[in-house]
Amino acid sequence: MCNVPDMPTLDDVMASLSRIELRLNQQGATLQRLVNGENLMASQLDTLIQALNDNTNAVSARIDKLISELGDVVTPAQLAELQAVSDHLKTLGQDPQNPVPPAP
Repeated sequence: MCNVPDMPTLDDVMASLSRIELRLNQQGATLQRLVNGENLMASQLDTLIQALNDNTNAVSARIDKLISELGDVVTPAQLAELQAVSDHLKTLGQDPQNPVPPAP
C-alpha cells in the first residue's frame, strides 16, 4: 500500500492565504513608512540646503559691503582673497545636487 498524504482542506488553504495576506499587509505598511520617512528626510534636507544658501549669501553680502568700504586700506591681494571667500559663500547651498562645492 502506498501512503498518500492528506490533501489540505479548503479551510487549511484559506487559513494559509489569510496568513500570507496578513504578512503582505504588514510588509506593505512597513514599506509605506519607509517611503514616508524618505520623503520627510528629503524635504528636511531641501530646507536645510535653502537655509545654508540664504545664510551664506547674507554673510557674503556683508563681506562685499566691507570690501567696498575698505577701499585702499587693504592690498589688492587681500581684496582678491576676500572676494574669493565671498564668491565661495555665494555658491554654498546654491546647487541642491552639490550644496557644498570645493573651496577655491
